[in-house]
Amino acid sequence: MKQIKSQSLLLSERYTQIDIFENRIEISRVLGSDMADESSYDVLHGVGNEHEILQLSDAAYAEEWQFQEPLQMSMIPSQMKRDDRLSPSSLVTPAAVVKVGKWKGLKEEEDDHQIVWPPMVVIRNTSIPTDNKWKGMRSLELLQQFSSYDAIKARHFYGPQGHLGISLLIFEKSAAGYTEAERLHKSFSMQGIGRDAWNSCPAAATIQGGARQLYGYLAAKDDLDFLNKYCQGKLKYEMKSYREVIVNQIKKLSEDSQQLIWVKLRLRVKEMHVKNLEESVCAQRKKLHLKREEMSKLRQRIQQQHEEHKEEIKFLENFYMYQIRGLEAKVTEEAPATLNQADSDIFQMEEYEET
Repeated sequence: MKQIKSQSLLLSERYTQIDIFENRIEISRVLGSDMADESSYDVLHGVGNEHEILQLSDAAYAEEWQFQEPLQMSMIPSQMKRDDRLSPSSLVTPAAVVKVGKWKGLKEEEDDHQIVWPPMVVIRNTSIPTDNKWKGMRSLELLQQFSSYDAIKARHFYGPQGHLGISLLIFEKSAAGYTEAERLHKSFSMQGIGRDAWNSCPAAATIQGGARQLYGYLAAKDDLDFLNKYCQGKLKYEMKSYREVIVNQIKKLSEDSQQLIWVKLRLRVKEMHVKNLEESVCAQRKKLHLKREEMSKLRQRIQQQHEEHKEEIKFLENFYMYQIRGLEAKVTEEAPATLNQADSDIFQMEEYEET
């Protein structure tokens, strides 16, 4: 069954190839160009090995072969009417094939934007009316109200009638500070009390119980220019590139973090190495202490044996000296008798010689 399926697939592929080249030959005849080459006729008449992949000699054919599937779909009408001559209007030329160019991404200028530096969040509706003037929130009170967002200081704006109900939370000049300011901005926006909500609500917005609802949004250049123009006290700020102060700083922080992780790993390896060395030194110290104790015991044993040998030698020395003295005394006692006997023997020999 597998062989039959494979043969049927090969036959269907061959018929498809023959149909493609027949259509190409008809196209070339209509256009008056010699597009049919020997390989085309070989396919039509079954010349060559049917299991080999067809090789096109013309570069245009090779390019067209890459789009075999759309070309087959475009040739369905011609396959249904092989005997009819194709009209020029029904022909599909290589120029009709859609050519895909390079991919197009974001524009370079749209990939970056200017942000207020240091990061700031505008807090609106921070004042309440009194008898003569408007009184606003204190800086400490405002910072405590948003203590979970790590603002470093607060700034308020005043006019002739007192507090204008406009305050600023200023964050540190870092990617972390901007992240906290942006997080506060998103929190206001998600709860429906952001910039758009403030622009569409009355100035003295309240909630149940008479408490004044605070609104907030990330400060833009227009906001700060307005405050510097109409309010008392100038606010210093500058515009920075988001890519420069945030993206690049985050990348640098990431690289520093990776470097810190690497240093920590190296430090941990060194600490483990030092710990192993300390354990090895401690073990060697114990061994050295045991060796010293063994050496001390050995010295004591040698000293003890030396004393014992010294006493033994002294005893033997005294013993042999006593023996020597006894022998000397014995020799001294026997010496006169021996001399007298020797003299008598010599006298007898002399008398014998005279006779």
